[in-house]
Amino acid sequence: MDIHVIGGGIGGLVAAIALTRRGHAVRLSERAPAFAPVGAGIILGANATAILRKLGVDLGAGYRLGAMDVCGPGGRVLSGLPVERMGYEVLAFHRAELHAALVAVLPSAVRLELGVEAKDDGSGDLVVGADGLRSAVREAAVGPVRMRYSGETCWRAIVPGVRVERCTENWADQARMGIVPITGDRVYVFLTRVRPQGEPTPPWSEMRAWYAALGGDCPAVLDRIDPGTLIHHDLVELDAPCWGRERVWLIGDAAHGMTPNQGQGAAMAIEDAAMLAEKLGEGHAAYVAARHDRVRKVQLDSRRFGQAAAVGLAPLQWLRNQVAAWTPASVTDGHYRTLVAPGLAIAERL
Repeated sequence: MDIHVIGGGIGGLVAAIALTRRGHAVRLSERAPAFAPVGAGIILGANATAILRKLGVDLGAGYRLGAMDVCGPGGRVLSGLPVERMGYEVLAFHRAELHAALVAVLPSAVRLELGVEAKDDGSGDLVVGADGLRSAVREAAVGPVRMRYSGETCWRAIVPGVRVERCTENWADQARMGIVPITGDRVYVFLTRVRPQGEPTPPWSEMRAWYAALGGDCPAVLDRIDPGTLIHHDLVELDAPCWGRERVWLIGDAAHGMTPNQGQGAAMAIEDAAMLAEKLGEGHAAYVAARHDRVRKVQLDSRRFGQAAAVGLAPLQWLRNQVAAWTPASVTDGHYRTLVAPGLAIAERL
């Protein structure tokens, strides 16, 4: 088949790689004039790393995470997920370095178009919309869809010259701070806060105060943040997945932009791309059937996790922390195994 992939982010690149490996002719269009180092950090769960390794992607730029801990004020660990001990490969990257690793294995047969505001021009057999949350491909194919503001806004940055040994998400009063080690003595940091949508970034002194109660690595990392490097965006998602139509198949954020509360946004795009290549010969309905229930559960679970993390009343915050601390490790581990299992199954079939 002759396939036009629109969008050269993670999902679009993986789709182009997977489709070409199955013998399809692929044209990949990206509106940016060049693949440039942009963005902050990203965590890839075991489902994503397994698929990328089967596609031949070199993941050497990633930092292997041993565990992911949720901590309360003062640094107390409320819940831990020992992913390495569980046998999983979970990697943290500078987003630009992951993108470069995907570009490096893009088959030479792919017809790459950079600096192109692409749309479905009627040529070829199929269009794959991989152009993000505000997808023009989706808009043209199915019209406007409902977006949902999570109630939280977020700032992200890469902080150089900092070495930490563990990945943590730290809960304050309606605010969260994530610290994720990546290669090269750097950390990826994300800061969230419950705020009205569209409000500008306040002075750093005000932001810094939101996280004053946090312990562990937080104070030292906060001291090293350059406020000028913070990338700010509201956490907006699609209210429900939208998969396109028979000629236009959607993947990634274009299909199901979701909150990042389980670190599965990119992983779902990677799964989509691999499953699209697998189901192409069976038609659009087969692709949707293979993806919808899986993605919808991840989307809703991520939404609920964010709502719990952002509760405002002190008694509810105390109760949330107690529930997190009392939840048996077997339950937490089991949830993660269930979360990544479908993606591992996709990787086995590649």
